[in-house]
Amino acid sequence: MSGTACGIGRTSPRFPGTAFRLAAAGGAPRRWRAARPRSSGAHNRNGTERGIRGRLMGSDHRRVWPHTVDDGAGGAARRKARAAEQLRPKGAGDVLTLVTGGVRSGKSAYAETLAGRAGPRVLYIATLPAEGSDEEMRARIDAHRQRRPPAWTTLEAAADPGGALRGVQAQDHDAVLLDCLTVLTGTWLWQADPLVAGATVVPADVAASTEAMIMGRANRLLAALAAFGRPAVVVTSEVGSGVVPPYPLGRLFQDVLGRCNQRFAAVADHVYLLVAGLPVCIKRGTAPWPG
Repeated sequence: MSGTACGIGRTSPRFPGTAFRLAAAGGAPRRWRAARPRSSGAHNRNGTERGIRGRLMGSDHRRVWPHTVDDGAGGAARRKARAAEQLRPKGAGDVLTLVTGGVRSGKSAYAETLAGRAGPRVLYIATLPAEGSDEEMRARIDAHRQRRPPAWTTLEAAADPGGALRGVQAQDHDAVLLDCLTVLTGTWLWQADPLVAGATVVPADVAASTEAMIMGRANRLLAALAAFGRPAVVVTSEVGSGVVPPYPLGRLFQDVLGRCNQRFAAVADHVYLLVAGLPVCIKRGTAPWPG
């Protein structure tokens, strides 16, 4: 009897591409039964995804996107991602999503939709206060305010959102939305060193110390979001996809924001890139977003 007649080598229509075997007694077909996949370690033993909490403690059981064979450049990328996870701040937390994109790509609106799915009580952390902004920027801020539901709480924190977050009661909120990391990085850069602001030339040692200071602040912000223990959405921008700025401060800002984006993306469960209003998932973790 051929393998096809015995049911060997066939696949189930419900699970295409998966090897199945046909259980039979006395030659009579019984039912399809899938071969059990191998366990993936702690994730399967616990039965649930531990979210950002497990990864903050250094576990590397979650999937890394893109999921490639561990050889060559693909293996090196996965080892680099695991090394980045080991540098995560210690603490408890929940799901973290990073939303990035260009100007007018729809990233803020999409981030607000994600935050609203977690519950009606969203803590909105605004990194650009209306005070001190010009007329055009105030109009943008007003447009953002009008989109927010009345149940949302706005926390203006232009320089230290992590510190401001520590003074908020987590049980009063269902999720956190920070908009945006781009403006926050610009504020940190402006405060970093008097030699940086308006400089025609930024010395290499000043640039290195400035970047180290900003990355330290970024790590403290990640630790504060994790300790808050609520689902969090962080909005940022892809400023490195256009023309290289002709002045040193612009190039330094581009470099520092790019590294901040990499840091947040390494920690995040999910990363979305907004293109023409359409979200493209470029990293999908196993911890589901609430709602």
